[in-house]
Amino acid sequence: MDLNGLPTELEQFVQRKIEEGDYQSPEEAVSAALRLLRKHEDESHGQQPANGHQDPQTRSADDVLQAISNALSTGKPDLARKLALDGANQYPGHDELQKYARVLAPPKVTQAGQLQTPSIRASRKWLRAYGQDYIGQWVAVRDGQLLYASTSFEELSAHIDEAENTFITQVH
Repeated sequence: MDLNGLPTELEQFVQRKIEEGDYQSPEEAVSAALRLLRKHEDESHGQQPANGHQDPQTRSADDVLQAISNALSTGKPDLARKLALDGANQYPGHDELQKYARVLAPPKVTQAGQLQTPSIRASRKWLRAYGQDYIGQWVAVRDGQLLYASTSFEELSAHIDEAENTFITQVH
């Protein structure tokens, strides 16, 4: 899609959204904008959304999984976390989205001293000792033992059943 016909400000906005990983192409960004415009028009005229019963912006579970994968592969873990949490809320019965939401959820700290549990200390020690061997990969470490390593977060998460007490990171 040629964006040259758009005002400079809009063209820059679309390009930024693609670079941030929100959209994969100019077509996808413009399509999303048109869906929003149509929804706004329908709502302002008191009409149902175009499909009659579902918000046209709602993504399928597979679309959410693809967006999470894209965010992770482009180095945007915060976006992946938001997508996973939103997807898990939207699809509470979808096991894979629920797993992503658990694995990508922010750490829960109930006490400041909890950060220095023996398990965490052992895992951080392992990362300092062996991390350089896994640069660019995702690793899962528990109690100072490597559970799994992969260049793909999806593959890593498929091999990790429980994220609790597991240190998961991409090694840089």
